[in-house]
Amino acid sequence: MTSPEFHAALASLPVPAAALLSAPVAVLAMPAAASLFTVGTAVSLAASTVLVGRIARAGECLRLSNAAVGLIAALCADAPEVTSAVTAFSHHQADVGVGVVFGSNIFNLAGLLGLGAIFAGSISVHRRAAILEGAVGGFIALIGLLAGLRVMPPAAALGLSAIALVLYAALTAVRARTVRRLPIPPAAAVWLVRAVREESLDASAALPAHASGRQAAPDAAIAAAALAVVVAASIAMEHGATSLGAHYDLPNIVTGGIILAAVTSLPNAVAGIYLSAKGRGTAVMSGAMNSNAFNVMAGLLVPGVALPLAAESPGAVLSAIWYAAMTAGVIVLVVAGRGLTRLSGAAIIAGYLCFVGVIVAR
Repeated sequence: MTSPEFHAALASLPVPAAALLSAPVAVLAMPAAASLFTVGTAVSLAASTVLVGRIARAGECLRLSNAAVGLIAALCADAPEVTSAVTAFSHHQADVGVGVVFGSNIFNLAGLLGLGAIFAGSISVHRRAAILEGAVGGFIALIGLLAGLRVMPPAAALGLSAIALVLYAALTAVRARTVRRLPIPPAAAVWLVRAVREESLDASAALPAHASGRQAAPDAAIAAAALAVVVAASIAMEHGATSLGAHYDLPNIVTGGIILAAVTSLPNAVAGIYLSAKGRGTAVMSGAMNSNAFNVMAGLLVPGVALPLAAESPGAVLSAIWYAAMTAGVIVLVVAGRGLTRLSGAAIIAGYLCFVGVIVAR
């Protein structure tokens, strides 16, 4: 997106983000709700593309590792999901918030890995990288499930998840010789070094090509502006979707767990299909797990420290359980098969479609 297009997208937002976030929940008229949802979706998708691209450019200027830049880009690409979830929780719509977090995570698994494998024919994933990503993603999925079921306090769940993600981020950022100096068995250190190296082989493919010698500051400034647009557009999108859901008498879990979850996750799905077609399966696996982990932390656990997370519908509880179960299943498929085939990709998509069917039928 060029600079004029970017400013046009910013100007197209119908309501300021701050006003939307603080406004009381009210059902908008159908034309207004539909316009808010449509414009918010379009602007969010466009600004998310700008955001990830500029982060990539700034990361190389700052000489960050490929894995570290890939992690940062994945986290920022989650802005639509996180913003929509936080907005819902702030309006005491726990079912919508829980649905957005877990529903978008289930969609990410199907969109990035399932569709990626089908379109590419198959995707290969380095086994050590898959185990490392799966360990972090699976742990945070379990923590999110426990918090969603109110078995674990959100503050405790947030602390454990933050420790896991910070350790993972530090591991991808440090040099191999630093890992070898850690107070762990030498064989474990060698395994970690190889796992991070395997992950980095494909992480650079998630980043668009760009010229060298650029300054990081302009790209960082544009990325910050794009992030603000994404947040504002996502708030508008959540308002429009909940108003449309109320108009058509849809359960909140359907609005959050299916409609908002799918729309806010579309940029990740497109990226997953593209990377899979390029043979970059490890990057796809990394993007899916990192994105889902951050969704749980920022979209569920952070607001859960100050806002009630008690989801009232069985569908919200089911979405939490389904997400954890699908995460475990995907990890097993990827590690056992060193990637995914069309058949295993179809199985992941079938798992998502079953989720949609069960939620809609409730």
